[in-house]
Amino acid sequence: MRARGFSSFHRLLPLLVLGAVALAVPAVAQPSSTSAAPPLTNYPACSTQPSKDDSEVAHGAYIAGKRSFDENDYPTAIQYFRDALRRDCTKYELLNIISRAYELQGNRLEAINALETYLKRAPANDPSAEPIQRRIVNLKALQAAADASAKSAA
Repeated sequence: MRARGFSSFHRLLPLLVLGAVALAVPAVAQPSSTSAAPPLTNYPACSTQPSKDDSEVAHGAYIAGKRSFDENDYPTAIQYFRDALRRDCTKYELLNIISRAYELQGNRLEAINALETYLKRAPANDPSAEPIQRRIVNLKALQAAADASAKSAA
């Protein structure tokens, strides 16, 4: 009699496990209302002129970043481009390139952040400002659509 009960339990065990998983998966898949998005990159204000050495090292980092970008290795490219910008903050045009790498990587929020920083650093008469503003609007629209799609799927 005891063996029969043990055997019944073993037949029910997979169903019990499957039921528990089925109940747990939706809870795991849904974003938590308490979880926050990771903080966006902070690009410090540019308050100093780089030395000649810093500019040369920044250019080397840019070249390495371009090589990685051309190989579709966007995370590495972003690291190099950010290093180049850190070493020579006067090259605010790097923010446009960083934004594109983030966009191609699929990180629209960081792409928008880099472009908004670009606009803050660019001179008032920068001819790229208007296309950059349009890109920001388009990226925000794409992000809003993706957020709405993810919300409706959940």
